[in-house]
Amino acid sequence: SMCATDPLVLNELGVVHYKQRRYQQSAECFREALNLCNNQPERLRSAWEPAMFNLGHAYRKLGRYKEAIHQYQAALSYAPKEASTYAALGLTYHLQGMLENAIQ
Repeated sequence: SMCATDPLVLNELGVVHYKQRRYQQSAECFREALNLCNNQPERLRSAWEPAMFNLGHAYRKLGRYKEAIHQYQAALSYAPKEASTYAALGLTYHLQGMLENAIQ
């Protein structure tokens, strides 16, 4: 049986839902994973950057662009050199017609 309180398991389950194009379910898994890690010490929270990034993707697929941008920015606060997060952020700005932001 699955450990429903393990953030890593929930993140992976979210990835499975995402790959099956079940974006709402994937977002729920990523949010729950992040909620579970909120009680972690700040020094350990950087390990949850992938869940923030993944939640940004799910929100983007759902058309929830502002929330996607927020998640990508949160992920960048932990991994500021992650090129894929900048690319996802730029794409999300582009989808909103915010070309100046997308270029930056």
